[in-house]
Amino acid sequence: MRAKLQAMARLSTIAIACVLSLGVGFSSVLDAVVSRVVTPAVDSRVALAADGRGASTTYEVSYRSEISSLGFADSSVSARVGFEDAWFIGDHASYNNDLARTCAALSAACNSQSRARMFDRGDAVVSLENLGFEDIDASSYEGRSLVADELLNIVEGETDVVAYVFAHRPLRDGRGGYAGELVLVGVRGTYGSEWISNFNVGAQVSHEGFSRASAEVEASLDAYLSWHHLDGEQVKLLLTGHSRGGAVANLVAARLIDRAYAGEASWSTEDVRAYTFASPNASACGERTASRYDSVFNVVNPADAVARVPLSSQGMGLFGATVELPDSSQDDSSASFGLMQKNRALLTGCNIEGEQPSSSRTLDALERSLDGLVSCAGSLGVLLHAVDVASATVQLDLLSTVVAHSPDTYLSWLSVVDPADLRFSTR
Repeated sequence: MRAKLQAMARLSTIAIACVLSLGVGFSSVLDAVVSRVVTPAVDSRVALAADGRGASTTYEVSYRSEISSLGFADSSVSARVGFEDAWFIGDHASYNNDLARTCAALSAACNSQSRARMFDRGDAVVSLENLGFEDIDASSYEGRSLVADELLNIVEGETDVVAYVFAHRPLRDGRGGYAGELVLVGVRGTYGSEWISNFNVGAQVSHEGFSRASAEVEASLDAYLSWHHLDGEQVKLLLTGHSRGGAVANLVAARLIDRAYAGEASWSTEDVRAYTFASPNASACGERTASRYDSVFNVVNPADAVARVPLSSQGMGLFGATVELPDSSQDDSSASFGLMQKNRALLTGCNIEGEQPSSSRTLDALERSLDGLVSCAGSLGVLLHAVDVASATVQLDLLSTVVAHSPDTYLSWLSVVDPADLRFSTR
């Protein structure tokens, strides 16, 4: 039965990926519709609205914007974000939108760390230094950031990999006393040959491609903690990532919590926090909604198709809580959608012409059609459901659907949204 479910999940992943042309990458899809996309918006590249509301001090996080790269030779953008030690002392199970915004920016920086060359330290390293982190280790990007590297990985069958960055900084309590060490784990999203791994669902409880990558991150993290003598009781861990990076971070966070729950770690379950963005479903584990994962938050855009695969109807989901951004097609969210667009234009320096508020109902219909398609695979009903999939696909606005997955969009949403408008659930 498990093998059948995983086979269905694999088919659903491939089907929706083909619909969205994900195999050629986010920027390539936007390039295909670039005539609708880019017009200059503002001169400033610092998003003033993303100014770390609720934080006494703000810091600059820089990254390569996939959206602005379509209209500007220099695609580097910067966001002002907050960072407070108090966020990691005390209540661990309450969602913190300011921390989510900071993690969204850092996950984008982890994505663009791959473009670091020669003496360029890279966006993630520089941004983490700005936030006071030290002993920053981005060595995993070596051998995984050049075209030649990706071709070699394909030839050698080494595609279930991922790049990640580790760093740590001391925490201080309200009186200035030492309150432990915060260790950050930032995971890069899909890059090059890793697209092959995205389709490697496998026949295990968790997505095989993501699971193999997460095992590497966990082992490397253990080595990092040991090398820097950070395996004591005062260690707190923060994990983040976008898209594939979010899925891997989700699985690593669950493993760290499980080890603490079993008494096999120096940290406690309350010491692990994770904020992921646009993550595809990563596991069919029946305990993924257990209370011990209350500090894991997975932010998803209802208009983001990537966050819907492999299909939840086939048993797949994420550890922890799902945090839904506003549905931009609803009347009560239309004003927020406009604010998000303005903030994103300020952040990226460009407008996206022709972008429409994407309705979650359209993706719901496509998801139901795909579910019917994979459920009747091998039967005569597959043709009927294939027609349903095609019909639902025609209703999608491809540009708007793909842009909904962009790190720029997630960061801009988190910069303007009222936390009271967020929806919390499990999947």
